[in-house]
Amino acid sequence: MKVHLDPASVKKLAVPRSEDRAILWDGTPSSPPQFGLRVRANGSRSFIVGYRTRTGTKRTMRVGTPRELTLADAREAARLNDSR
Repeated sequence: MKVHLDPASVKKLAVPRSEDRAILWDGTPSSPPQFGLRVRANGSRSFIVGYRTRTGTKRTMRVGTPRELTLADAREAARLNDSR
């Protein structure tokens, strides 16, 4: 699902009751491609960036948590990771 991530939404977004986790992709125009927030049913949250391997397999890599990074810092880390 695509959402507009801001500091308030990072804190309050929840997982649908029927699932154990949700990946919410950032729809903000200034956001790096494939940047998002993974939310688990137990309440843990991680900023992630999506990528493809050489063989085309889709993967996600954890950038950090909202406790470790601000949203702006996580976006910047995802940008730096995307340029590799």
